[in-house]
Amino acid sequence: MKRTAEWVSDNFKWSEFGCRCGKCPFRDGYQIDRHLVICLQRIRDYIGEAMIVSSGLRCYERNKAEGGVEKSFHLLGRAADIWCYDSKLRRKMVWMGLEMGLTIGVNPGYLHFDNRRGSGMFLC
Repeated sequence: MKRTAEWVSDNFKWSEFGCRCGKCPFRDGYQIDRHLVICLQRIRDYIGEAMIVSSGLRCYERNKAEGGVEKSFHLLGRAADIWCYDSKLRRKMVWMGLEMGLTIGVNPGYLHFDNRRGSGMFLC
């Protein structure tokens, strides 16, 4: 796995996980949980297709603006939302995420992955 000033893994840049507010200390994405990134990279390797991070780290203001829960794992850098509209691809991503012990939230347009204790699924 390559890790440089720009890349956190073979296919993900640090900045992809940064807070989208653009002004807080989390905008560079360096605080993202490494274990989460390793799991996402394994999912990416398994499906063989690009994965687009729609939300990673969030500051409190951004979390509130996005309708996130008060104790969101995004605030801790332990969650990422990945765009996914293809049902076959979604099924593969969910299966692999559960195999690695991630918790997965299912939404019509994206999948939420976090590494809280105990795996499971919920509807967003």
